[in-house]
Amino acid sequence: MRRTFTTFAGFAALAAAVAQQASSVPDIAIAQFGQTWYGPDGPWSAVEVEVGTPPQKVYLTVATLQDTILPITPDACNGIKACIDGRGSAYNQTSSSTWTPTADRDTELGADMSAGVIVNGQAYGIEVRGVPGQDTVSIGGIPGIRNVSVGAIRSTRINNGLLGLRNVTQQMYQQRLIPSPSWAYNTGSGDGLRLPQLVFGGYDRSKYLPGSVQNHTMIPVDNGRPTMKATLDYFFLNITGPTDRRSFKTNSSLVDEPLEVTIDSSTPYCWLPRAITDKIAQSVGAVWNESIGGSGYYVYNFSAPAYKNLETSTLAFHFNGTGDSWLFNSMTVSHWLFLAAPTEGVDPASPLRYLPLRPVDNASRSVLGRAFLQVRTRILLVYSKSI
Repeated sequence: MRRTFTTFAGFAALAAAVAQQASSVPDIAIAQFGQTWYGPDGPWSAVEVEVGTPPQKVYLTVATLQDTILPITPDACNGIKACIDGRGSAYNQTSSSTWTPTADRDTELGADMSAGVIVNGQAYGIEVRGVPGQDTVSIGGIPGIRNVSVGAIRSTRINNGLLGLRNVTQQMYQQRLIPSPSWAYNTGSGDGLRLPQLVFGGYDRSKYLPGSVQNHTMIPVDNGRPTMKATLDYFFLNITGPTDRRSFKTNSSLVDEPLEVTIDSSTPYCWLPRAITDKIAQSVGAVWNESIGGSGYYVYNFSAPAYKNLETSTLAFHFNGTGDSWLFNSMTVSHWLFLAAPTEGVDPASPLRYLPLRPVDNASRSVLGRAFLQVRTRILLVYSKSI
């Protein structure tokens, strides 16, 4: 399948390939990913980041729409070491000599990451509370990035903290540590077939096929933050088996009219209208279980014929759009993800296979999350140099 390279531009101009740099210009920075894959709904890759002075090493989930770096603190685990280790280690802001708080009390830190999806009054249905501030950060072999926006999470159900990219990219560029205010990202896959990659200041040209670059203008939302949006004009489901390449295919598009989606890696799931998620779930032998996770998940029914067919098949979505909204021609979906404890309703001894789709009541809040980015789509984002 053709690899897709999607670029999003800042307010001033469309994204362009990074030009060859003069020797006086700093090199790109390539982030280091940890060997451990995390999460009770994954597994997911995590980036190694050092926060504070002296440096405290944490492993964070990349959040493409989030401005701020949000590591968890020991308070988020009540100081329990096993919990801290299982969530990518913790950052104690009170132990950092370069920490500068910007508030004197806990506040909601996750409001900017929701892409408009609000469940039970919270972004993606998850509370993220802590103390906002600034600290020194090291990432991608670049030490001492000053004045990075950091939020010390003291209460959340997010497993790892979040690596918000906008502010740290801005600081790296303004401090002349990278050649351009940009990053390129792919989350990789837990099966080891695709390794994760995060590059600041450019991209790895060896990862992309000629002619696979597509440009899209970023759209500012009410608070001025840029948002990655695209429009799907057609949306088909295709399940292909090892011998029958067309064992199942929806005969008509799953969308009756163009569907605007936001791409956001801070959520594991693809949030789509319930009519779409229910139809996909029925086609692959998954059922909605309201008792799992507090708000429900699509969990596979192992005895369903559709599930048995899926065991030896590939689940693919075929998208199409027009003009600037054209995004991908096809993508496979990682449908062998697991829900594990401490997810509510899951037996610690028996993780559940689940379909990484979540329903939304408002179609305008549709989001493609990490389950989408696990496949062959890579994102290069170039901000305006005025960020």
